[in-house]
Amino acid sequence: CQALSGARWEAQRDNQEGTSGGPIRCGMARKAQNRSGNSCTNRTVELEKTNSVRRKISDTTSRLECGLVEREVEARVILLAALCNEHHVLLLGHPGTAKSELARRMSSLVASSSSPPPPSTSSSSSWSSSQCGTPHPHGFFLLLTSFTTPEEVFGPLSLSALDNDSFHRCTAGYLPSASVAFLDEIFRANSAVLNGLLSVMNERTFHNGRETETVPLKCVVAASNSLPETSDLAALYDRFLFRVQVKAVSDE
Repeated sequence: CQALSGARWEAQRDNQEGTSGGPIRCGMARKAQNRSGNSCTNRTVELEKTNSVRRKISDTTSRLECGLVEREVEARVILLAALCNEHHVLLLGHPGTAKSELARRMSSLVASSSSPPPPSTSSSSSWSSSQCGTPHPHGFFLLLTSFTTPEEVFGPLSLSALDNDSFHRCTAGYLPSASVAFLDEIFRANSAVLNGLLSVMNERTFHNGRETETVPLKCVVAASNSLPETSDLAALYDRFLFRVQVKAVSDE
């Protein structure tokens, strides 16, 4: 009887505090409501950010693929490498398979976020190259040969620096200042060019005379008709985490 009476007394006290606005329970209730409201707000903000990122990725993918036939995989691999911000892509295939076009579009989209929305691709006859963006000056594009000089890749020597007995290259507009680069027939380059490429692609640094410059490079898209045949190119080949075999458009 005493236990039953004690339980009834506690129930009546709790009921009175709830109806009369007891400070302890009301305060705890308000804190719980605030925590619940903040949690819902945070989840809403995170969901909006996630949806925004998804839309941007979808729009970027559409702009990379528009007007190109059977190049969905290559476009997505290049975009993935650019998003990783540290990996490079090697495209192996014959000429005329849109390798350089994909690199130019990636350069335009990486360097500029104010591109217009992607055009409709329902009809291939309505597509034009101007609809998919134009190459941005932050891109660097070069066809490499065994006769390519370091000046063509890394910039010419500064004549004013030579007057002061200093070795310095003017890198503006060349690979050390590019965000996205396309190097065609990369395995044909000579050793003087390849040695500079290794540090630029791996460490994102360029040794310019006595100075070491930080390279804003996001992604290198390289192309070649065949795999390297000599062991001297093994280090360069190892720099490419993504390697894609680009096939010709099928008859279907």
